[in-house]
Amino acid sequence: MVNKMFRAFNFILIITFVSMTSVKGQNQTIGLFLNTDTSQDGYTLIAPSISTKTFLIDNCGRLVNQWESQFRPGAVAYLLETGQLLRTGSVSGSFSGGGRGGMIELFDWDGELEWSYRFADENQHQHHDVEYLPNGNILVLAWEKIESDDAKTKGIQRNLGNNGIWPDKVVEIKPIGIDSAEIVWEWRIWDHLIQDVDSTLTTYGVISDHPELINMNLDFSGFGNSPDWNHCNAIDYNPELDQIIINSRNFNEFWIIDHSTTTEEAASHSGGRYGKGGDILYRWGNPVNYNRGSVVDQKLSGQHDAHWIEYGSDKGKIIIFNNATDRNYSAIDVVDTQVDENGFYEILPGLPFGPAEVDWSYSRVSGGLDFNAGRVSGASRLPNGNTIICNGEAGRIWEIDENKNTVWDYQNPVSSTQLTQGDNPGGTALFRAYKYPTFYPGLVGKDLTPGLPLELEPLDRECTIFISNLTEIENHNLLVYPNPVLDVVNIKSQNSNEYNLLIIDGKGHIVVNKIVKTGNTSVDMSRLNSGLYLIQARFENAKETFTSKVIKI
Repeated sequence: MVNKMFRAFNFILIITFVSMTSVKGQNQTIGLFLNTDTSQDGYTLIAPSISTKTFLIDNCGRLVNQWESQFRPGAVAYLLETGQLLRTGSVSGSFSGGGRGGMIELFDWDGELEWSYRFADENQHQHHDVEYLPNGNILVLAWEKIESDDAKTKGIQRNLGNNGIWPDKVVEIKPIGIDSAEIVWEWRIWDHLIQDVDSTLTTYGVISDHPELINMNLDFSGFGNSPDWNHCNAIDYNPELDQIIINSRNFNEFWIIDHSTTTEEAASHSGGRYGKGGDILYRWGNPVNYNRGSVVDQKLSGQHDAHWIEYGSDKGKIIIFNNATDRNYSAIDVVDTQVDENGFYEILPGLPFGPAEVDWSYSRVSGGLDFNAGRVSGASRLPNGNTIICNGEAGRIWEIDENKNTVWDYQNPVSSTQLTQGDNPGGTALFRAYKYPTFYPGLVGKDLTPGLPLELEPLDRECTIFISNLTEIENHNLLVYPNPVLDVVNIKSQNSNEYNLLIIDGKGHIVVNKIVKTGNTSVDMSRLNSGLYLIQARFENAKETFTSKVIKI
C-alpha cells in the first residue's frame, strides 16, 4: 500500500445545487455519479475532443472556470502552476494523422490569449502532447517529414508511398512576444536508427547489440501504409534526472532520453550527463523491438500517457494507461525502472531492460473495474495516494483509492456542446483529464466560486465537498511543514547525518543553499515570492537525495 503523503483533518462544507428544470425521466446519463470523503479534494480539467472549450470543475461537477479557443484540442491541455492554461489546438496542414495539433496557446486565468505559436508547416507538425518546463520553455512532440527516397538511404525496406515517413522528434521552444518562439534544443528519432539488412550503410548493425537504437525495419504490417511511423502520443520531463520520456503507441513501448545534451550531442551517440548523446537510455514494454525477447515478453499494447509519478512512495516510477489493444480489457500499470541514484539504468548482456513484470496494476483481473479503451486515455497518481483514471474513448473519469475502491466518478457531459441530463453520452471523448489539488499553486488566490453543474438540466440533489486542511507533507525521509507555508517552513529528516539543504524555485533557481548539521532545521521563506518550491536534502555529496514540494503563499 502506498504510504500517505498527507496527514490531514477534514471538515465538511455542505453545498446544494438545484436543477432549474425537470430532467428527462430523471435518468442520469452524464455528470457526477459519485463523490466521497476519500476523494482528492481538488479541481478537474477537461478538454472535450470536439469542443473548442476547456473546463475546470469541482468535485461536485460544477463549473469553476472555462477557456475558449478557436481550435479543437490537439490534443492536450494543462493548468500550469502559474495559473495559465497551456493548450494545444488542431490545425490543418500537410500532416493529417491521429492526434494532430499544430497550434500551441497560453491563456491567462480569465481566458485572455497571452501567447500562441503555430508549429505546423510542410516539414513538421506538433501532435498529441507538449510539456511545460521549469524554465518556461516548452517541449513539443512533433512529426517531421522524410521523403521516401531519403528514407531508403537509411536502409528502410518498407514501401513508403508518396507521403514518405513521419518519424517523431522533440523540439524545445522558448516563447517570445505574443506569437513567436525560438528553438533552443532538438532531438530526432531519425538520428538513432539501426538496421540489419544492408551492410553497406552506416546504420547497419546487430539489433540485439544495440538496445539504445531503434530498429527501422520492424514488422509494419499492423501500421498499414500510414506514414505516422512511431505514433508517439505522450511526453514528460523529469527535472531531477533531466530526462524525457516519450511514449510510442505503434512500438508498444516508451523510451527515456537525456535532455542535458546540446542539439549536436542529441544527434549523436555520446555526450550529455549520461554519456550516450541522444540514444535511448531506457525502454520498456516490448523487447521484441530490439531482439531481446519474444511475444510473451510484450507488456504494453497501444498504450498512452506514460509519465513519471510525482507523489508518494511510488514517486519516480512510471505510470501508464495500457490500452492493451491486443486483448479485451485495459489496465493502469506502474513500472519500476530501477533507475539508480545517479540516473542510470541497468541492462545485462543479451537480456532486455527490466523489470519482467509491472510493479502495480489496476484492471478487471487485478481487483479493478472492467474498462476497455482502444485509443486515447490516461491516468495519474494524486497527492493523497489516489489514482485518477480517464477512459478517454468513453469520456469517463473516475478516481480510486489505494485499495482500488472507486471514490469519485464522473461522465463528461460535453460533446460539441453541453449535453442535457438524460442525453446519450456519445461523442464525449477526452484525450486525458487532470485533477489539481486545492493547494496547487495555479489555484492559489484564484476565484473558485462554483457555478452550475456542467451538464444542462442537472439532477436535483445534494453534493458534499470535503475539504482537507493540509498540515504537512512527508516524502520518504523528509518531512516538510506547514504546507502551504506563509513564513517559516520546518524540515525534518529521519537521517541524522549532515546534509546540504537546497530550496529551488519554479524556474530552477536555487534560492536557499545551506548545510544542516542535524536532521532538523527551519527556513524563513517570508521574503520569497508565492509559488511552488522544491526542497532537497542531499546527503554525502549528493549520492542520496530526498525531495519534497512546498507551496509559498
